[in-house]
Order: sequence, then C-alpha cells, then structure tokens
Amino acid sequence: MRVRTASGAAGAVFFSLALGFASASPAAAVTYERNNATYHRGEDPRYTSSGWWWQGAGKFGHAGGVGAFQADGDKFWIADTARDGYSVAIRWTNYRNGSPYREGVCVNKHGAGTWAYCGKDFYENSTLWVKTCTYRAKKKKFVECNMLGSEFRVSNGKVV
Repeated sequence: MRVRTASGAAGAVFFSLALGFASASPAAAVTYERNNATYHRGEDPRYTSSGWWWQGAGKFGHAGGVGAFQADGDKFWIADTARDGYSVAIRWTNYRNGSPYREGVCVNKHGAGTWAYCGKDFYENSTLWVKTCTYRAKKKKFVECNMLGSEFRVSNGKVV
C-alpha cells in the first residue's frame, strides 16, 4: 500500500509540473532589461571590426548621439555627442522564431564626448529591432527617438 501511495504522489507531482510547463504563455516569457553602459576609453569603436550597424539619435538622427551594434560579441555601443543635458540610449527588442522574448534599454550616462557599451548574448539568427534615442536618465524617460528604427538579424557575428 505504501508503494502505491508513494508512486501516486510522484505521479501527481510529475503531472502538475508537466501541466505547468505546457501552459506557460509565450508572452509571459518576455524579459525587460535596463542597463547602464560601461564607459569605453579610446577611439570610436565602430571601425574596429566587421558586422556593425549604427544610427543617430533623435527623429532625424541629428540629436546628440549615436547608437551602434557590434554583431561580433553582441555589444550595443552608445556615443553621447552633445552637451545638452540628456543621456543617449538604445531601445531594443529581440525576437526569436517571430516572437519577442527579450527587450530593454542600454543607457550611456557618462556625459558628452563619451562612448559606452552594454554586452549582450543573443541567439544566433534571432532578429533585433533597435532605435537610438536621447534619454532623460534621472526620470528613465525617452525624450526623442529615431523615427526609423532598424530591424536586422544577427548571424555568425554579422548583421544581415
């Protein structure tokens, strides 16, 4: 009788776990990441390797900063190019199999004339949607984002 009770309890636990995993919603799996970029001492990093995408901040790309993505190493790079009191940020969403599974913001709060980066680890052949924005860091609020944004795939260290 004890064997039957123990195996019945084990079966109930297994069934509950299986049911819990099967009913998990894909929408619930999206995680939001807010990162303060790490200061970079040195030259403009965009020309140090292949596999780059970059975009200016603001509606038309002329509002105080540059955002870039380095596919080899999965790094977002951000330059603050204006003494305007704003930070510069990259707003991003990562899609896998057509559905968003991660999104976030990477913010350069180091001031005008600086480059900074956020290291990420994206699945190969996943898709990124990215916008570069001016950002009010103390209020955690986007001020003005590039109207176009960009969407591209990350594959074997290259932007495709």
